[in-house]
Amino acid sequence: MTPSTAAPNLHIFCLCAQWCVICRDFEPAFQRLATDHPEHRWLSLDIEDHDALLADIDIENFPTVVILNQAKQVCFAGTIEPRIDSLQRLMQSAQANDLHLPAQSAQAWQALATL
Repeated sequence: MTPSTAAPNLHIFCLCAQWCVICRDFEPAFQRLATDHPEHRWLSLDIEDHDALLADIDIENFPTVVILNQAKQVCFAGTIEPRIDSLQRLMQSAQANDLHLPAQSAQAWQALATL
């Protein structure tokens, strides 16, 4: 099959820390979901490796997930339960255009759109 050149439907970021046991446990499930849904762009970021990009964001809990739509507008940003079904429900809502962050809240996360 030829790889698609179409823009990803969603951009899904998992913001974690290597020292976090919950993050390390969640990572294989996140990667499996990425494999199952190649129509989306998936990126797992260690917050300590990207502190300049995330400087304006206070990440207190893990995993923190950020979902941008195809136009790279932030649909969701927050901590989720480290379960794949939680992330799948968020993906479905984002694709149905049922998730919207207020512009002021979304602005802090918009830097991820540059990745």
